[in-house]
Amino acid sequence: MKKILISLFVIIVIFGLAYWRAVANKPQIAGGESYYEKTRAQLLEIVNAEEFDNQAFREFLNTLPPYRLDRWPQEFWRSITFVDPRGDITVYQDVMMGVALGVHRLWQQEEPQFDVENKVIEIINRRASVWHDFRWQNHYTREYAALASLAQVIGDVRFSQYQKKLHQSLALIFSADGSSSEGPYYGFYTAKLLAPYVYLTNDSVVKEYLDDFYQWSAQVSAAAGWLPPFDNSRLIKLPNPASYFSIVNTVQNYGSYLNTIENYQGENETVYKEAKINVWIRHQPKLQGKTYHQHYSSGDVLMKSANYWWLIPPGYDHTQDLNRPYLHNIASVKDRRSIWWWKLLSYFGKDFSTALVSREGQVVQLKLNDGISREVAVGDDALLVKDSLRVKPFNVYWHIMGEVVEKNITEPEAKIIFKQGSEYLLASFQGFATLTVGTAPHALIGKIQQDHNFIHLTGQEITSEFLVQ
Repeated sequence: MKKILISLFVIIVIFGLAYWRAVANKPQIAGGESYYEKTRAQLLEIVNAEEFDNQAFREFLNTLPPYRLDRWPQEFWRSITFVDPRGDITVYQDVMMGVALGVHRLWQQEEPQFDVENKVIEIINRRASVWHDFRWQNHYTREYAALASLAQVIGDVRFSQYQKKLHQSLALIFSADGSSSEGPYYGFYTAKLLAPYVYLTNDSVVKEYLDDFYQWSAQVSAAAGWLPPFDNSRLIKLPNPASYFSIVNTVQNYGSYLNTIENYQGENETVYKEAKINVWIRHQPKLQGKTYHQHYSSGDVLMKSANYWWLIPPGYDHTQDLNRPYLHNIASVKDRRSIWWWKLLSYFGKDFSTALVSREGQVVQLKLNDGISREVAVGDDALLVKDSLRVKPFNVYWHIMGEVVEKNITEPEAKIIFKQGSEYLLASFQGFATLTVGTAPHALIGKIQQDHNFIHLTGQEITSEFLVQ
């Protein structure tokens, strides 16, 4: 009994110290934030070189930090919280895939060596022992694409186990029409590790997922190839490189698809390409409780005119605090995104799914959670949104780019004119109980933050009209 108590005490102390170092002391760890990125940059330089330097790659492998027993609790804590002072854990997934490609190139020039194989096994064992996440997320898919690739290049018997997990995950995050449940950006983010996995394994199942996703991306892109920023507000343009690794991009066709000009009607999105505007309408089903992911809300709508993005997805204020502009959808500052309990909301949170009721011509009718009905109508230069909830009042935010140049709020109607460059957008609202106009920081391109306008409305029957001038 005494030995058990002593062992428990030692474990608690180690975990306590690990927590303090990994979380409480995070700001004091010098250079920690960029460690993974520096490591990835070093590896990319070696793996992407036209002439592969065997010795440089071997030396890089030797620089990877040794895995010691006293570091295991710290690593484990990081794996379940994503609070890692050395950088984003997903960047380390890129490193894992880069190691797999490096070993592949190494074996093309020399016979397999035990010292290299043992280093790869060490990486696999470590990641397999600490990794925790959910199958429907890109993190999970990327992790097992990297693990399977590492196992493949050294002939590890665990390859089939990791391949099975990868296939299960892909079935959850990609729809039959090729669309990504996490939106265009995270679809590409996932694909950047799937493409090298296919290059190494020739997995026909994963290759089909990639083909379907790129074809879908080509369909929903705007005339100039731009994709809607439904997730993290990052704009992407086709063709998009299939991977971070040049050796993969030279042999794969991913990203070579040209965008189409036709409208698109799919399971997760409807896209209208009109004379002056492009409109994307998000109707993502099966989002029970996945509130912490925060890349979309019920019935998101996005609008782009000839030269500018105007409307960023609107969201309903389910909990009064959850959908504040600094937390909702495209917010780049999510202070609680790394907290483990936040993930538990995926089981107990609200239902954010949207049912597609009908789609006739240029009109889409949606049934949102909490009984909210949304009807979206698209014209050559205008977007009309009618929202209704007959039981109780509801809140909705509209995020609109540009500078406010004119504002006339007189119940029961409000008119606001926005300007970007030489273009104007007239936004008019009717049926609201209250209306507030303000600004909040969001990220639009990459991690660049801008103050976006938000319009917060409450009511039971609200009509929102947006007209490009």
